[in-house]
Amino acid sequence: AAFCGGRAVRRSKIAFKPVGRFRNMATAVWKRQELDCVFPAPRTSHSAVVIGDRMVVFGGHGQLIPQEGIRGASKNKYSNTNDMCIINLQNFKAEWLQPSVRANAKNRVGHQAVNVEGDMYVFGGWSSKREKYLNYGFLFDMKSQQLMTESTTERVLPPGRRDHTMTIVDGKMYLFGGWDCARSFDDLWSLDYKNHWLWKKLVSFGNIPGPRRGHSATAVDAKIYIFGGIYGYTRFFNDFFCLDTETMEWSIPDTKGTPPSPRAWHSACRVPDTPNIVIIGGTRGRDHFSSDIYVYNTDTCEWSSVVTSGSTVPPPTG
Repeated sequence: AAFCGGRAVRRSKIAFKPVGRFRNMATAVWKRQELDCVFPAPRTSHSAVVIGDRMVVFGGHGQLIPQEGIRGASKNKYSNTNDMCIINLQNFKAEWLQPSVRANAKNRVGHQAVNVEGDMYVFGGWSSKREKYLNYGFLFDMKSQQLMTESTTERVLPPGRRDHTMTIVDGKMYLFGGWDCARSFDDLWSLDYKNHWLWKKLVSFGNIPGPRRGHSATAVDAKIYIFGGIYGYTRFFNDFFCLDTETMEWSIPDTKGTPPSPRAWHSACRVPDTPNIVIIGGTRGRDHFSSDIYVYNTDTCEWSSVVTSGSTVPPPTG
């Protein structure tokens, strides 16, 4: 796991990564990694998706403060951006995409990005007052470095939104939740990218999560685990749900141990080749940011906290 930027971090030249793979679910050591590149200006609500040994950082919003070595900085300006850089996770060098390549990628925040068979797919987000909330995305081809915008004609598409989740399971992408300023969503969609990129609104049953945004969704085999999020502006969750994508049934796992506190805009990922889901950071209000780490074992249904050491990590969120 690694991260760059965020609301509480307020810096962009450093990425933090835990040394070790959370296999013992007890300890982890953080290492601060300097980026050998012209690094992005500080931002939040961007996306960062790992594809092979590369991390693609796209978009986001922040106060772009003039500073030597920061790309895209301008004096006292809050701005959405569509800049994109590809960071090599082996040597931490970065490659910036030329403006002509990303011209069709709208400036956006709160979007989501996933690895689709070695390329990056981005959907949704908020662009500007004119564009409002986007209900389409684009595919970035990692090999050709070409960007293809999703067609919105003669297609069924999810309503525009931000702060949703997108998760890949067995050749399909599942989208859940989000927000469009007027309402929070609890709808569930699939994108069959192997079958003409068809969107479909799904019918599910069981203990369905309520409307939310800023939650996390993590795939373990054929199941998707939803944690936390926020409804409205002040109602933060630490509830936990599981969707079986083979039966489309939602359930609430009978867990052991102490779960993370209520939070939104945290990060979550599966540790490869293990049953473990790692949850890092998040916020439960303007003055409450977390840098704690929890691990959930999907085999034993047990939560455990992780003791960290090493570099001091600013609470990551957004």
